[in-house]
Amino acid sequence: MAKRKRRKAAPKKPGPERAPIDYATVERLAGICCTTEEMAYVLGVHANTLFRRRQDDEEFLAAEARGRAAVKLSLRHKQVQLALQGDRTMLVWLGKVILGQNEKMGLDLTVPSPIQHEHKHDLRELEKPAHLAGVIDALKECGALDSVLGVGKANGKGEEDSGRVH
Repeated sequence: MAKRKRRKAAPKKPGPERAPIDYATVERLAGICCTTEEMAYVLGVHANTLFRRRQDDEEFLAAEARGRAAVKLSLRHKQVQLALQGDRTMLVWLGKVILGQNEKMGLDLTVPSPIQHEHKHDLRELEKPAHLAGVIDALKECGALDSVLGVGKANGKGEEDSGRVH
């Protein structure tokens, strides 16, 4: 049987020119939390073009990242402002998210050994770091400190409230 000679593949033709993308517009659109589809519409390209650009266009990625970082920074700043102005809901939420607080304030530490020891610590007894003094003062001013610490209040029935924030 005679061997067939392989033909060399034809050289690939260059594809269409890349669609021009205005990186300043990408940054502004990312800064107002636009989706990929919304950005594509404004930029006049298909969403798949933007998905491909994320894979191989460092300048596109940087512009999008700057925009997304700017909006996150603005939102975080506004949330902290609201909390420090006494917004109880924001104080509690930021305490949970940023400070890792939760509604159950005790720590259960179990030491694995032949003899089991259980230690419980009340977080209210821990020393307060100096940088949290302003947050604690704001919590006191708006009356939310007891709720955040889980301190129960009398509920009018001679019982203690669960300490949950309602």
